[in-house]
Amino acid sequence: MIANMLKYTFLIYHQDYISFLEEIRKAGVIHIKEKSEGIVENELISDSIKKVQQLREKIKILKARKIGLSTNESNSDASEIVTRISYLQLQLELKKNELQTIAKETQLLNPWGEFSWDTISKLKESGNFLHF
Repeated sequence: MIANMLKYTFLIYHQDYISFLEEIRKAGVIHIKEKSEGIVENELISDSIKKVQQLREKIKILKARKIGLSTNESNSDASEIVTRISYLQLQLELKKNELQTIAKETQLLNPWGEFSWDTISKLKESGNFLHF
Protein backbone atom coordinates (compact mmCIF):
# COMPACT_ATOMS: atom_id res chain seq x y z
CA MET A 1 0.00 0.00 0.00
CA ILE A 2 1.27 3.46 -0.89
CA ALA A 3 0.44 6.25 1.52
CA ASN A 4 0.67 9.94 0.85
CA MET A 5 3.68 11.58 2.43
CA LEU A 6 3.18 14.32 4.96
CA LYS A 7 5.42 17.33 4.80
CA TYR A 8 6.71 18.92 7.99
CA THR A 9 8.99 21.88 8.54
CA PHE A 10 11.21 22.00 11.61
CA LEU A 11 13.27 24.86 12.90
CA ILE A 12 16.11 23.29 14.84
CA TYR A 13 18.83 24.83 16.98
CA HIS A 14 22.17 24.02 15.32
CA GLN A 15 23.61 22.18 18.33
CA ASP A 16 20.56 19.90 18.53
CA TYR A 17 20.46 19.16 14.80
CA ILE A 18 22.35 15.83 14.76
CA SER A 19 20.48 14.39 17.74
CA PHE A 20 17.18 15.55 16.22
CA LEU A 21 17.96 13.75 12.95
CA GLU A 22 18.83 10.56 14.83
CA GLU A 23 15.60 10.68 16.85
CA ILE A 24 13.41 11.37 13.83
CA ARG A 25 15.00 8.50 11.90
CA LYS A 26 14.33 6.19 14.85
CA ALA A 27 10.67 7.28 14.66
CA GLY A 28 10.48 5.96 11.10
CA VAL A 29 10.99 9.00 8.92
CA ILE A 30 12.52 7.81 5.67
CA HIS A 31 13.15 10.90 3.58
CA ILE A 32 14.62 14.09 4.98
CA LYS A 33 15.22 17.03 2.66
CA GLU A 34 17.62 19.55 4.13
CA LYS A 35 17.43 23.21 3.19
CA SER A 36 20.44 25.44 3.11
CA GLU A 37 20.76 27.81 6.02
CA GLY A 38 18.65 30.94 5.81
CA ILE A 39 15.96 29.59 3.49
CA VAL A 40 12.52 29.65 5.07
CA GLU A 41 9.52 28.27 3.17
CA ASN A 42 6.79 28.83 5.72
CA GLU A 43 5.51 32.42 5.94
CA LEU A 44 4.54 32.04 9.59
CA ILE A 45 8.06 30.95 10.50
CA SER A 46 9.52 33.73 8.37
CA ASP A 47 7.37 36.35 10.12
CA SER A 48 8.31 34.94 13.51
CA ILE A 49 12.00 35.09 12.64
CA LYS A 50 11.63 38.73 11.54
CA LYS A 51 9.88 39.59 14.82
CA VAL A 52 12.63 37.91 16.82
CA GLN A 53 15.26 39.87 14.87
CA GLN A 54 13.40 43.13 15.55
CA LEU A 55 13.21 42.31 19.24
CA ARG A 56 16.93 41.51 19.34
CA GLU A 57 17.69 44.86 17.66
CA LYS A 58 15.57 46.76 20.16
CA ILE A 59 17.09 44.90 23.11
CA LYS A 60 20.56 45.70 21.76
CA ILE A 61 19.63 49.39 21.49
CA LEU A 62 18.24 49.45 25.02
CA LYS A 63 21.30 47.69 26.42
CA ALA A 64 23.59 50.15 24.64
CA ARG A 65 21.69 53.05 26.20
CA LYS A 66 21.52 51.17 29.54
CA ILE A 67 17.74 51.47 29.66
CA GLY A 68 15.63 48.81 31.30
CA LEU A 69 11.90 48.26 31.22
CA SER A 70 9.85 49.97 33.85
CA THR A 71 7.35 47.90 35.82
CA ASN A 72 4.33 49.12 33.87
CA GLU A 73 5.97 48.17 30.54
CA SER A 74 7.12 44.72 31.65
CA ASN A 75 3.58 43.34 31.21
CA SER A 76 3.15 44.86 27.73
CA ASP A 77 3.01 42.89 24.52
CA ALA A 78 6.38 42.60 22.74
CA SER A 79 5.00 44.16 19.55
CA GLU A 80 3.75 47.19 21.52
CA ILE A 81 7.20 47.65 23.05
CA VAL A 82 8.89 47.35 19.64
CA THR A 83 6.47 49.91 18.18
CA ARG A 84 7.09 52.28 21.10
CA ILE A 85 10.87 51.94 20.79
CA SER A 86 10.69 52.55 17.03
CA TYR A 87 8.58 55.66 17.62
CA LEU A 88 11.03 56.95 20.24
CA GLN A 89 13.97 56.27 17.92
CA LEU A 90 12.28 58.29 15.19
CA GLN A 91 11.63 61.15 17.62
CA LEU A 92 15.27 61.01 18.73
CA GLU A 93 16.47 61.24 15.13
CA LEU A 94 14.16 64.21 14.47
CA LYS A 95 15.50 66.00 17.56
CA LYS A 96 19.09 65.30 16.51
CA ASN A 97 18.38 66.77 13.06
CA GLU A 98 16.73 69.80 14.65
CA LEU A 99 19.74 70.27 16.92
CA GLN A 100 22.10 70.10 13.93
CA THR A 101 20.02 72.70 12.09
CA ILE A 102 20.09 75.04 15.07
CA ALA A 103 23.85 74.56 15.43
CA LYS A 104 24.35 75.50 11.76
CA GLU A 105 22.16 78.59 12.13
CA THR A 106 24.09 79.60 15.24
CA GLN A 107 27.39 79.30 13.35
CA LEU A 108 25.99 81.46 10.54
CA LEU A 109 24.89 84.18 12.97
CA ASN A 110 28.03 84.06 15.13
CA PRO A 111 29.97 86.71 13.12
CA TRP A 112 27.19 89.22 13.81
CA GLY A 113 27.65 89.01 17.57
CA GLU A 114 24.94 89.29 20.24
CA PHE A 115 21.72 91.04 19.14
CA SER A 116 18.06 90.99 19.94
CA TRP A 117 15.48 89.80 17.42
CA ASP A 118 13.08 92.34 18.93
CA THR A 119 15.41 95.12 17.88
CA ILE A 120 15.63 93.67 14.36
CA SER A 121 11.83 93.49 14.10
CA LYS A 122 11.53 97.12 15.33
CA LEU A 123 14.01 98.19 12.66
CA LYS A 124 11.95 96.36 10.01
CA GLU A 125 8.78 98.10 11.23
CA SER A 126 10.50 101.46 10.90
CA GLY A 127 11.46 100.69 7.29
CA ASN A 128 15.05 99.53 7.74
CA PHE A 129 15.64 96.04 6.37
CA LEU A 130 18.61 93.94 7.39
CA HIS A 131 19.97 90.90 5.57
CA PHE A 132 22.37 88.50 7.22
